[in-house]
Amino acid sequence: MIDPKASEDEKLRQARKLFVEAIDHVEHSRGEMHRASRFYHNTKGEGQWEWEDLEALRDQGRPAFSFNIAAAKIRTWIGQYQDGKRKPTVMPKGGEDRLLAEVIERVCDSIYADEDVDATDEDVLEMGIVRGLKFWHPNVVPDPEDPGLIQIEVSSVDPMEVAWDPNARRADLSDGRHFFWSKWLSKGEFQSEYPEHADEWDELEEGGADESGLVSGGWGEVGDLGRNEDEYDDIREDTRLFDKNRHKIRVIHCEYLVPVKRKFVVNPENGISEKVDDEQLDLMREMGLLDGIDVTETWGDEVYTLEFIGPKLLWASTADNPYQPYDGFSLVPFVCFFDDETRTAYGMFRNLFDPQMEFNKARSVTLQHIADQPKPGLIVESDAVEDPDVFDDQLHTSGETAFVKAGAVSGGKIMPLPLPQVSPAAIERSQNGIDMLNLISNIETEVGNPAAAQEAATTHLLRYHRSRMGQRPIIAHFERGQREVKQRIVETVLRVMPDRQIEMILGNDDEWVVRDGMAYQLDQNPETGETVPVQQVPLRGLRDMRYDITLETTSDNQTLNMIEHQSLVALHGAGVPVPPELLAEGATTSRAKRDQLRKYAKDTSEAQQRQSAEMQQAQMDQIRGVLTVEHAKTQEQQRHNMSTEQLDALKALSDEQIEMLKVWEKADESEKQTMLEMAKLIESRQARRETTY
Repeated sequence: MIDPKASEDEKLRQARKLFVEAIDHVEHSRGEMHRASRFYHNTKGEGQWEWEDLEALRDQGRPAFSFNIAAAKIRTWIGQYQDGKRKPTVMPKGGEDRLLAEVIERVCDSIYADEDVDATDEDVLEMGIVRGLKFWHPNVVPDPEDPGLIQIEVSSVDPMEVAWDPNARRADLSDGRHFFWSKWLSKGEFQSEYPEHADEWDELEEGGADESGLVSGGWGEVGDLGRNEDEYDDIREDTRLFDKNRHKIRVIHCEYLVPVKRKFVVNPENGISEKVDDEQLDLMREMGLLDGIDVTETWGDEVYTLEFIGPKLLWASTADNPYQPYDGFSLVPFVCFFDDETRTAYGMFRNLFDPQMEFNKARSVTLQHIADQPKPGLIVESDAVEDPDVFDDQLHTSGETAFVKAGAVSGGKIMPLPLPQVSPAAIERSQNGIDMLNLISNIETEVGNPAAAQEAATTHLLRYHRSRMGQRPIIAHFERGQREVKQRIVETVLRVMPDRQIEMILGNDDEWVVRDGMAYQLDQNPETGETVPVQQVPLRGLRDMRYDITLETTSDNQTLNMIEHQSLVALHGAGVPVPPELLAEGATTSRAKRDQLRKYAKDTSEAQQRQSAEMQQAQMDQIRGVLTVEHAKTQEQQRHNMSTEQLDALKALSDEQIEMLKVWEKADESEKQTMLEMAKLIESRQARRETTY
C-alpha cells in the first residue's frame, strides 16, 4: 500500500515495489495476449503456427498454410452482437425528473458523437474478446479553446500497457486497490508533457545509473527494482524503464485507493445527504447551521495518483481529481473471461488455439498429399508406338497429333493413369477440425450458408438461440463496462460541466430552446401548426437529478428477423394463415422496399377482404331470395289448406242441417217443442262461453 502522506522517496519505493509485483503477476497472461493477437491477425501469415512446426516445414521445403476460421467466427460473433446491441440510457427515478433525463441524454448523445464512442466500444469489444482484457478511459480535461469549459474524452487502452492489482479476485477487477499504466515517450514528448522535469532526461542519459542501481548498466538493461537480478537472464521489456535503442523513456502512471473517513450532513431543504469536509463543517458550526442536524461518518475510498520514471517521482496528488466527480479508477475494464486459479483475464482464443492449429495442419497435409500424387498421364506398352520419345513430345505439345501403331488403341495397349485419390482419413481429419471449432466456439455461422439451406427454419432458430445463450456472459461483462462509462460521463455533466456549456450543447432547434437558464421542450400546436413550448425545466435542477443507467435496444436484430421470417414462410407454405404484413416485414432489409411490400400487402389484403365481403353479400342475397320464395310457397300452401278446411266445415254443417230438417219434418208437435227448447239451451250456453273468453 502507498501512503499518500509519506515522503517522495518513500512513495517512490512503495510504488516501485507494487509495480514489480503487478508486472510479475501479468507476465504469463501478457504472453497469452500476445499469442492471441498474432493468432487472430495471422501475423505475417504465420501467426497460427508454432515456431518448431515452422522450422520443420521450412526444412522440408513446404509452405505453412493458415485457414483463419477462428477469426471469421470472432467477427461473426461481433456482428451478431452489433446486430441487436443495447445502448446505456439515463432513466429517471422520479416522474418529475423525466424532462431532466431527456436533457442529460441529449447532452450525452452530443458527447458520444463528438468522441465517436461507438467506435471505441467496438475496439474494446473486439480486442477484449481476442485478448481477454481491454479498457475504456473516460477522461475530463479543461477545454483547450475555452478554459471555462471542460472536454470529456473516451478512448481505449491496450491491456499490454496496464498491470492491475494482483490481489483482485472479482471477474470485473472491481476489488483491485491499485493499477499501473505505462507509456513510452520520446525526448520531445517527455519534455513537453513534463517541462519541469526536462533536465531529468539529460541527467539519466549521461549518468545511466542512480544510487539504487535502478538503471545500472545503461539504458537497455533491467534495473533491480527491488528484486534479485541474478534470477533473470534475459532483458524483458515489461520491467525495462529505459530503451536505449528506441531512445524512449517509460513513464508509469499509478492510481491507488486510500481509505478515508467521510462526513455527511442532511440538507434540510431536500432531505438529501451531502458530503462535507472538515473546513465546511467548521464554517457551518460558526454560522449555527448544524443546530439539530446530525453529522454522519462513514469509511470510503478515495483515488490518489502518482507518476514516476525510474529514479524520479514526477508528480503525486494530495486529493481527488477535481475533474473526476465519480468514485473509482480512471480506467474501466472489460474482462471477457476470468481465470479464478491465476486471477488473470483471458479471451475466446484460449480454447480455439488447438482446434485451429489442428485444422491448419490437417488441411496442409491434405494439400501436400494431393501435390505428392502422380500427375495424370498414360500407361503405354513398349510396342504400341514407333518411338517413345517422339510420342512423348507429341503428347505434351498443344495441338500436336500423336501417332501410334495400328491396333494399339483398340487393343488396349494405351490406357490413362488413374487419377490421384485423396485419403478419406485426411478429409475426415479436416472436417473434424471444423466441427471442433464450431463446437468449442459455440458461434452460429451457418445462417445464409448454402450447405445449410435445406435445414428447417426452426432448426436455424434453435441453433441461433443456443449461440446467443453462450454469448450472454460476455455480453453482460461488456454492457457492465458500458454502463459504468455512461455513468461517469453523466456524473461529470451533472457535477462539473458549466451551465453555459450545457446550453451550448442543447442549442435551439425544433425540439428544445434554452433561454435564461431554462430549457423549453417544443411541440407543434395541432390547431395553429406553430411550434410552441409545452414543458420547461431549470438547468440547475440537473444537479439534484436522481437517475439510473438502463440498457435499451437500439436496433432490430436482422439475423433473428431473417430466421423468424423463414419460419413464417414455411408456415405459410404449409397452409397456416399468416398475415401478409408479417411476411412483407421480414422479406428485405431495405426500408424503401419494405415499405413498398408493406403497402402492396396492405392493398392486397384490403382487396381480398373486399372480395370476400362481396362474396358473402352475394351468398346472403341468394339465401335471402331462396328463403323468400320458400316463405311465399308456405303462405300459399297455408291459404290453400285453410280454404279446403273451411269448405269441408261448411259442407259438414250443411249436411247436418239437412239431417236436422228431415228429423224436424217427421216429429210431432210435442217433439218439435222439445227440440226448440234444446236449441235455445245450447245457444244460451254458447253465448255464456264466448262471454267468459
